[in-house]
Amino acid sequence: MTVVLIGVPGSGKTCVARELQARGYVAADTDQIVAERASVTGKDLYVLVEPERRRKLSEQVLVELIDDASPEGKFAIAVSSEALWEGSEAVRALRTYGDAGARVVWLTADLSSLVRRNGMLGQHSGAIVMPRRHFRELMDAKRAVFESVASETVDTSEMTADQVAALLA
Repeated sequence: MTVVLIGVPGSGKTCVARELQARGYVAADTDQIVAERASVTGKDLYVLVEPERRRKLSEQVLVELIDDASPEGKFAIAVSSEALWEGSEAVRALRTYGDAGARVVWLTADLSSLVRRNGMLGQHSGAIVMPRRHFRELMDAKRAVFESVASETVDTSEMTADQVAALLA
């Protein structure tokens, strides 16, 4: 069965999709595809591509992946949180996809894990103002959409990507 991974940055979507790929799933990461379409590296995606363009590309890529991957297939799709906002075509498509049998899994993590996983602690974190507040606001902004499409939730705070993948496979 297809597994669609949603959550805020740092929740583990990409890493879990890679682990599922190692277990025989065909994996796709919307951020990676968006970066390729925008002709930038994954690291440069959030620096060089305007937010509105990223959001539209993310939504378009997710809708295309949903159209191409059977819910009953063995696919793992890591979804950028930018692709999902209330009223978007991507949210409507993802709800329908979940209703057709895909597992839509909301990966969550505590604030400390999110800040650490996104590299916002340590000597280079001075450029980031209030990372905990940033993630709290992002989590609050996405909560209703994630709840409306997710068929299950997994807290990844104390789990490795391999453990999460084993749970989902």
